[in-house]
Amino acid sequence: MRVFALALAFLLFWTGPAAAVALTGINIAGGEFGGVLSVYGKGYIYPNKAQMQAFRDRGMNVFRVPLRWERLQPVLGAPLNDTEMARVDDIVETATGMGASVIIDVHNYARYARQPLGSPAVPLSAVRDLWERLARRYRGNDKVIFGLMNEPVRISATTWAGVAQDAVIGIRKTGARNLVLVPGAYWSGAHSWKKPVGLNLSNAEAMAQFHDPGNNFAFDFHQYFDANSSGATGNCVTPTEAERRVGVATAWLRATGNRGMLTEFGISRSPECAPVLEAVLRHMAANPEWHGWTIWASSAWFGAYHFNLNPLQGALPPQLETLQPFLVDPPVASRR
Repeated sequence: MRVFALALAFLLFWTGPAAAVALTGINIAGGEFGGVLSVYGKGYIYPNKAQMQAFRDRGMNVFRVPLRWERLQPVLGAPLNDTEMARVDDIVETATGMGASVIIDVHNYARYARQPLGSPAVPLSAVRDLWERLARRYRGNDKVIFGLMNEPVRISATTWAGVAQDAVIGIRKTGARNLVLVPGAYWSGAHSWKKPVGLNLSNAEAMAQFHDPGNNFAFDFHQYFDANSSGATGNCVTPTEAERRVGVATAWLRATGNRGMLTEFGISRSPECAPVLEAVLRHMAANPEWHGWTIWASSAWFGAYHFNLNPLQGALPPQLETLQPFLVDPPVASRR
């Protein structure tokens, strides 16, 4: 009877999102930790089954998994590393076996081994080479999503738009039809998407001619809600200001007929931040330009970090309760 009562409570509580947001989930950090030569399990980690299952049971249906390019491909232009890719394969098989999607997030900020993309050591074409190899590996699993690059910086929006365009063409030439997430330069901020940087074009201007031969992509935005949008503090702006920041991207997506994903955003556990998170989630649920979102973040190694959403360490993070009504899938108790 107690199990039935809990299931009924979940059904009454869970009402689903207000619109057809397809993907709702979380970043599971750890694969981007440490230096290039860090040892697995000591300097960096990947999500384990227990952590993924805990989020899947709550109703999340997508995990964004940050990875280091240098570990996947220790030599530019060379084959992928078998040992590292076996670990990534395990994540993919575990998550997709639960019915969840996985975003492979190359978490490199448009750099490789501390050298910027476009330098003599890291040609612009290296991004296409990497993604052609990854696409050939995962083109048979449509639950694997290709996150081209986390927060490209120190590169103009125009140059980055060309790199992203070339990478997507390369992916499609492999026959892969997977969803591709295309970030902008300058940290890919939603609030600053239409803002030029110096004499350089804005992301909105640079991406105006972007196209996907496979017609299965979304622009990839990030947004934090402290005073300077950095996420460096646990403080929050007002719900109105938070929605305004995300709304810059919404308006551009609507005007251009595109769709987006907010793959990094977050709030701290401060009670005053909960209405901010709710306002942003309601905004995305109400605007069909948003294909989905992944909140930042959970990790077994985050400890007291103000964005830590790991449900397996101590008290349940209150942010997860705010998220619950906006998840696409019902919690596991209501599926029994």
